[in-house]
Amino acid sequence: MLEHSELQTSHTLSALPTSPESRPRSATLFLLAVFGSTWLFQLPALLVERGTLPGPRERFMPLVVLGFFAPTIFAIALSTLEGRAARRELWRPLTVWRVHPGWYAAALGLSCAIFVAMRALAAAVGGSELGPWLYPPAQPQQLAAMLIIPFTEQIPWRGYVYPRLQRAHGAQLASLITGFAWGLFHVQKHAFIGPDATLTVALLTLAFMTSGTIVFSWIYLRSGGSLLLVVLANAGAYLNNPTTVLPNTRPLALHTAGFCLCALALLLFDRGAWRRDTSVGS
Repeated sequence: MLEHSELQTSHTLSALPTSPESRPRSATLFLLAVFGSTWLFQLPALLVERGTLPGPRERFMPLVVLGFFAPTIFAIALSTLEGRAARRELWRPLTVWRVHPGWYAAALGLSCAIFVAMRALAAAVGGSELGPWLYPPAQPQQLAAMLIIPFTEQIPWRGYVYPRLQRAHGAQLASLITGFAWGLFHVQKHAFIGPDATLTVALLTLAFMTSGTIVFSWIYLRSGGSLLLVVLANAGAYLNNPTTVLPNTRPLALHTAGFCLCALALLLFDRGAWRRDTSVGS
């Protein structure tokens, strides 16, 4: 006879979406868990800033950092509870590496090329105070971020959320929703923490990450579902990263405009890519 806790666990597991047809609902559960937990992890540090809790704020920063990894934690946990097919769907795209070598160079250099192109265009039309052409990683922590964060970002958002939304809404709308949610998560996790929490930065972040997700979706679809290439494209953004000079928003605005133009072109002129099926069978 099952104990009460075992009965409760069994009921919870049976309520989780496990079939490919029902899994789009699990994307909603993921988003609720991620956004809710991030605020909870940030709450003590925010209360210290407002004088409600005694400081220093640094005492609660490990919780804030843990909240940054909430998407990865929940993606792994939920896919594990959903069963074998969901676990396979999460991890298999990382093993899709047999693509033309040009894809690797294109993925790694795309973000840098977009910024340089927009910087050149702005200079050609008479823009002033545009800043440097390149913002490479200069600190050890920036190099570490380039190696680690693309995995912790793309496994949950591209590996978990996107396929579920794609089944329900198609590749284009799924990219828009995933990108907006990804951007909103970044805006939320930096809200009131640090000097970059301004409305201008928040709006640029939402536009940058939504358009960037569309570009990453195109790479994912055209490469036959290679999450590895998307991780590489995400890492490429750190090779020329204008966010390192925030609160100066001009370089980020140029980068955002470039990604928006690129995303729009891919949506309008490569309709075939968005009809590709990269889902993993059960």
